[in-house]
Amino acid sequence: MKYAILDGINVVNLIEYETQPIAPIEGLNPNYIAIPTTSAGVGYTYINGVFISPKPFASWTLINNVWQPPVAMPIDDNMYSWNEQTLSWDIVE
Repeated sequence: MKYAILDGINVVNLIEYETQPIAPIEGLNPNYIAIPTTSAGVGYTYINGVFISPKPFASWTLINNVWQPPVAMPIDDNMYSWNEQTLSWDIVE
C-alpha cells in the first residue's frame, strides 16, 4: 500500500509498504501524517479529503478539484498542447 507523507497539507514524500504499517509509522517525523493513496505524488496538496495535483499553468482554475484551462480543448482527431502565452490550444504535429 502506498502512503502520501504530508507536512500540513503538502505531500512531501511517498512510502510504499507490502503490508499495512502499524501507526505511527516507525521513523516518520511526528509532525507529518501518512494518508493511504493510489493517486497522489510529491507536490500534491491534500484538501478536504482529496489529493490535488500541482497547478499546471498560471491561467488554469481549480473547479471540483480538477484544474481547468480558461479555454476548453477542442474535441476532434488532433492532439493538442496548452500554450500559456496565447492562452489557447496548439495542434501537436
